[in-house]
Amino acid sequence: MKKKLTLILIIVFIALLFLYILYFNSETVMYIGKSNTALKNHKYKISSDDSEIAYIIKYNSPITKFEHYKINKNENLDLVISKDTEFIVSLCSNITRPYKWEINQGTDSKILEYKGNNFIEPYDFKFTSQKGYSNKRQNFNFKAKVAGNEKLVFKYMNTDNSEVDKELTINIEIK
Repeated sequence: MKKKLTLILIIVFIALLFLYILYFNSETVMYIGKSNTALKNHKYKISSDDSEIAYIIKYNSPITKFEHYKINKNENLDLVISKDTEFIVSLCSNITRPYKWEINQGTDSKILEYKGNNFIEPYDFKFTSQKGYSNKRQNFNFKAKVAGNEKLVFKYMNTDNSEVDKELTINIEIK
């Protein structure tokens, strides 16, 4: 009986260690379930240069999968999404400035359903923050409906004068 209990504890410890390593050393992170808590508690990376780090968060029941992509200026992101998948495009949005992301969706809403956008404020794991900077995320919610291709153009715009600061293009193939 003691040997079985010891073996079970060792297996649980190894599994937890594996999950810890996977979480902190992976480009892809997975959670069980679909909740705003997972969105807020995820440790998002913030770009320190002129590039943008976009997160694609896919809901495939019962798994929520976080993938992040570093997109340099004048580059596009090409994605393949499975049909009937709900997903979020999550972009860093510094609300201390009058800027926010606007979307210019492609023409065929039969392929990709836009379900709106919202802001979240992720829990900051650091006890220090940069002055004058907000780590909020602007999340754009979609559902891939049928097979096809869609092009999404996101513009980071000044809300006061409509001046575009950044532009990000995502080409989506739905299979």
